[in-house]
Amino acid sequence: MPDDPKRVGWTPILLLICVATTIGAVIPVGYALGVMNTPAEVIKKWVTASVSKRYGVELNATNLDILWASIVSIFQVGGIMGSFVSGPISNRFGRKGCLLISSNLLLFAGLLLYVCRMVQLVELLLLGRFLIGISSALIFTAQPMYLLECAPIHLRGSAGVFTLLGITGGIVMGQVFSLQQVFGNEDYWDLALSFYVSCVLFGFAPSFWFPESPSWLMKVRKNEELAKESLRSLRGENAEDAIHAEIAEMKASAAESSEILSFGAVLKNSEFCLPLLIVVSFMACQGLSGINGIFFYSVRIFTKCGFSGENATWLNFGAGVLNFVFGLVSFVLMERCNRRPCMLISYGACAISLIGLGIALKYIDSVSWFPILCVVFMASFIVFFNFGLGPIPFFIGTELFELPPRTVAMATGNFSFWTGNFLIGMCFPPLESLIGPFCFLPCGGVCIYCFLLTWRYVPETRGFEPSDVKPLMANGLKSKVT
Repeated sequence: MPDDPKRVGWTPILLLICVATTIGAVIPVGYALGVMNTPAEVIKKWVTASVSKRYGVELNATNLDILWASIVSIFQVGGIMGSFVSGPISNRFGRKGCLLISSNLLLFAGLLLYVCRMVQLVELLLLGRFLIGISSALIFTAQPMYLLECAPIHLRGSAGVFTLLGITGGIVMGQVFSLQQVFGNEDYWDLALSFYVSCVLFGFAPSFWFPESPSWLMKVRKNEELAKESLRSLRGENAEDAIHAEIAEMKASAAESSEILSFGAVLKNSEFCLPLLIVVSFMACQGLSGINGIFFYSVRIFTKCGFSGENATWLNFGAGVLNFVFGLVSFVLMERCNRRPCMLISYGACAISLIGLGIALKYIDSVSWFPILCVVFMASFIVFFNFGLGPIPFFIGTELFELPPRTVAMATGNFSFWTGNFLIGMCFPPLESLIGPFCFLPCGGVCIYCFLLTWRYVPETRGFEPSDVKPLMANGLKSKVT
C-alpha cells in the first residue's frame, strides 16, 4: 500500500534499537537462565568450601541442596520483586531510561558474580543473581513497550519478537559459555556467570543516539516537539506524512485519556478486567507451560533413546538451538500472520505435545518406539511454542492497552510471568517425584485453558490500535469477540 502515509518500513535507527536493546538487555536475561546448569557441581563444590572456610560450617547434602535451590531461584524472586517497581520506573524515567537503569544493575550484578569467588562470599553470588532478577523485571516491562511504541503499527509484531529472540539466544549463549571446555570448570566458572556483561556493554554502547519512545514523550511528558523529533529519527527524513498521521493519532488518544493510571485505578475499572486477565494468563502460561521442564527432562529422554551422557548433553544444547531457530521463524510469522490463529495453533499443539510426552515418558520402557515418540513430542512442543506462546505474551499488553493503563498491565503480566517461573522451579521437581512423567499433564492443562481463553475472548490485534480493540472487551467476561 504505497499510498498509505503510515506505511513506513524498517529504518536503520529502528532496527538498531531493536537489535541493540535485545543484545544489551534481553540476551543477558536468557544467559542467566541458561548458564547455571552445566557448572552446577563445580559451583556447589566451591559453595561448600567457601561456607566451611568462612563460617566453619560443614554443609550436608540436604543443606547444600537447599542453598543451591536458593541460589537458582533467587533470580525469579528478584523478578517478582522488580515487577512491583518496573511500572513506576518506566513511567517516571521513560522506556529508554528504564532500560538504562536495568543496564547499570546488570553491570553491577556481573561485578558481584565475578568477585564472589575471589573474596569467598556466597552472599555476593546470591545478591548478584537477585539483582539480575530485578533488572529482568525492568527489562520485560520496558523493552517490549519501547520497541512497539517506536515501531509503526504494521511492524509491531516483528518488533515484539525480539524479546523472545533475546531470551532463546541468551539461553543458547549461556549453555555455550558454561560448557566445561569453555568457562564451566573450576578455574573459570566465575567468568562463565559474568560473561554476559560484554553483551550489556556492546548493546548499550550506541544508546546515546536512541530516541525516547514518542508515545511516552507525547502522552506522559506532554512534549509534542520532542515526540516529533523522536519520530523523525525513527521514520527517516522523507516520512513527514507518516509523522503527522502518528502525531494526530497520539493527540486523539491523549484527548480521550492522558493521565497515567495507578494499579488500583486499573483494577477498579471494569473495562480493563478482561484484557488484564488475558495479559496475566498469557504471561503466567508461558512459565507454567513447562518449557523449563522440557529442558529439565531432555537429557534423560535422549539417554533413554540410547545416546551416551555426553551426546545427550550436546543434544540438549541442540534443543536449545532448535528453540532459537524457530524463534527466528516467529519473526516472520508475527509480521505476516494474525495473532489469534497463531495463539490457537500454538496452545493447541503445545497441549497435545505435553500430554503426549507425559504419557509416552510414563510407558517409555513398555513400547520400543516410545523413546523416539518422546523426542518427537519434545521437538514439536519447542517448535509450536515459538508459533505464539513464546513471542506474543511479551507484547500483547502493548497491543491491548492504551498508554494510560499500559505500564500497569505490563508490570502485572511481568509479575505473573516470574511467579509462574518460580512455581515451576519450586514445584516441578517434587511433582515429578510424586507422579513421575505425568507432571507434564498439568502443564498441558494450562495450555488448554489459554486455548479456550483465546478462542472465546482474545480479539485480533494485528494491524489495529488499542483503541480499536478496546470496545470488544469492554463488557468483561460477557464480551464476544468472535
